[in-house]
Amino acid sequence: MAIKNIIFDLGGVILDIDAEKTQQAFEALGIDIWQVATADFWKRLNAIGNYSLTQFSDLIRQETQKEVSDEEVEQAWTALLCDFDEQRMNFLTELSKTYQLYLFSNTDEIHTKAFENKCLTQFDRELSSYFTQVFYSQRLGLRKPDVRAFEKVLLLSKLTAEETLFVDDKGENCAAARSVGLHAFQLQAPELLTDLPAILVKFDEIESVKK
Repeated sequence: MAIKNIIFDLGGVILDIDAEKTQQAFEALGIDIWQVATADFWKRLNAIGNYSLTQFSDLIRQETQKEVSDEEVEQAWTALLCDFDEQRMNFLTELSKTYQLYLFSNTDEIHTKAFENKCLTQFDRELSSYFTQVFYSQRLGLRKPDVRAFEKVLLLSKLTAEETLFVDDKGENCAAARSVGLHAFQLQAPELLTDLPAILVKFDEIESVKK
């Protein structure tokens, strides 16, 4: 079947991420965030589920004994989010004329608020307006590469897996997508989102050969 739908990851695909900026921002507060954010740290947060900024900040304060404000934590935690690239966003607009576009991101409410505001500020347009449907892990209740996350996205979107391409920068997420019948492409540097038309042509050629 020809590709009719595309599910995009956000970070590393549509929006560039610079984790070093968050590391530096926390260091300015006297915190080594990657030492704090251990597996146990995330396990405790995930037990909360869709955690708030205050809950996230409280746990950082408990772990570090640093008197940092919620606002300082928010600014540091969201520092890794780069600006949206106008060319990529225009490309999504054009692509939506041919394909149904979806967004599926592993994120949290702190980052979600930040990148949605960033998009609105830059383009005077809601990020969700670029897509038919948007899925954020904290609202879905599941994260990639959990196979159940992809199954739930397919169920909620009512998409046919064989007609759908998943684009992500992580191999393990692409592997999980393929396991439920989705086509998947791992976008890696120097490839850019705007290289996708050539990739889609290859998928269509493969399907033509199968016929």
